Amino acid sequence: MANTEFRWVIKPSQQIGAHLTALSGKAEAACDELAQYHASRGETLAKATTAYTDRTGNLRQSTYGVAEGTTIEIGATMEYAPDVELGTKHMAARPFLEPAAQVTATEYFDDAVKVVDGLLGGHS
Repeated sequence: MANTEFRWVIKPSQQIGAHLTALSGKAEAACDELAQYHASRGETLAKATTAYTDRTGNLRQSTYGVAEGTTIEIGATMEYAPDVELGTKHMAARPFLEPAAQVTATEYFDDAVKVVDGLLGGHS
């Protein structure tokens, strides 16, 4: 006797697909907006640190937080920023970017989950 298979295949309708696409677009737009907010907050946190003494103010002025899409970058453009952040053989590390990035990441991810959960009606 030949092995036969009988089945029903159910695919999402175009309406469901369109709804999921719209929901995905809303989630991405909301997370883009959140990223902008948290990038600015991360910059503020990094600039507010007391981990080092900034006699000239140059390092703080060069510190930035930017978002591109849902990606956040917190950094500093002064050439000696890595030395302050990571230390050297003559100077202990005085991290100011990494602590700000950790706090920012936690807050951003928590907020993003809340946004997506809200879009799904609290059922994520």
